[in-house]
Amino acid sequence: MQDKTKKQKGLPVTHPPGSIADYGPTIAVIPFSGQGFNEDKAVNITTLTVAGLTRFSDLNIVGPLMKYKDIAVEIGEIERQYHVRFVLQGLVQTSGEALRVTAILTDTRTGFKVWSETYECELTERSLAEIEENISHQIVCTLADYTGVIPSIISQESMRKHFDDLDIHEAIYRHEHFLTIFTPEAFIAAVGALEHAVEIHPEIPLVLSMLGSAYATHYMLDMGLTSATLKDAERLAQQAVALDPQCQMAQWIEG
Repeated sequence: MQDKTKKQKGLPVTHPPGSIADYGPTIAVIPFSGQGFNEDKAVNITTLTVAGLTRFSDLNIVGPLMKYKDIAVEIGEIERQYHVRFVLQGLVQTSGEALRVTAILTDTRTGFKVWSETYECELTERSLAEIEENISHQIVCTLADYTGVIPSIISQESMRKHFDDLDIHEAIYRHEHFLTIFTPEAFIAAVGALEHAVEIHPEIPLVLSMLGSAYATHYMLDMGLTSATLKDAERLAQQAVALDPQCQMAQWIEG
């Protein structure tokens, strides 16, 4: 997927047509708090974290929300105003020669903190810029990577639903779950979810190419489908490439 376009401060990122981010989890980022000489560090880590999250094309990022800087945050108010699923906030402190950054992710549906972590690094070990970049990178990867906190939450929720009730991201996570365990049962569930997603949203190249890839997998390994053919896989790949010429998964199917 292509990177998202540049966003304005405090506003959601805009996406190209057919982006799955239009249907994906939304995260509000509250500026990390840091008092005195820690304020610049907090600004830098917030900026780097937002920049890192926006590189995940299946996420919607709102922020940093400057109006909530250094004030008590009411999660319910942010959810009502910005319609976000998650809120990320943090605190930057120093203790002697050590920099300590605490990050917290809250699920607005429950109000519960679903993840928190404290990162600590000696300021004498490397440059401040390297430390800030490393910590923000760890936060981003922990939250947004394939096995990260947010995908894991959405994936676990999807496993409790029938495929007719899944949204696009949940269908995608069903497919990724199959790739993890590679059983015929998981494959059939993934295909059902992707077929439903394509029926509802045929304009999403990634979903088209994933279903095509699943059909191609069946052609090569006989995963138990009764109707899908290699021609179906090629047709879906062609549709995906027509919508997004850079879709690598579709290009792989076309060979």
